[in-house]
Amino acid sequence: MDKLRGMEMRALKTVAEVIEKCGGLTAVARLTGRKDLRSAWNWKANGRFPPNTFLVLTNALMERNYTAPPALWGIPSAAPSGNPRPVRNGKQPRRGRKRNGRRR
Repeated sequence: MDKLRGMEMRALKTVAEVIEKCGGLTAVARLTGRKDLRSAWNWKANGRFPPNTFLVLTNALMERNYTAPPALWGIPSAAPSGNPRPVRNGKQPRRGRKRNGRRR
């Protein structure tokens, strides 16, 4: 578990847990500036928050000693730094151009 300011942070794993720990659908809708509950209800049903709510909700969770993975907002985790070139279909990228079916 993460430690912040000397307190143990408890990790949440689902959108439903985040909504519950932030005070429910109404509280989450208010925190994120939504006027009705439909948005928050949809997030719970879809299992994902919009990325523009990440800071507001993670700050609210931190105040309550909770954390949640960025993947709940559709934010990918950091890529490993071993290979800076993109991998295509599990293979290393091609070098050079094809010419008449042959590589140069």
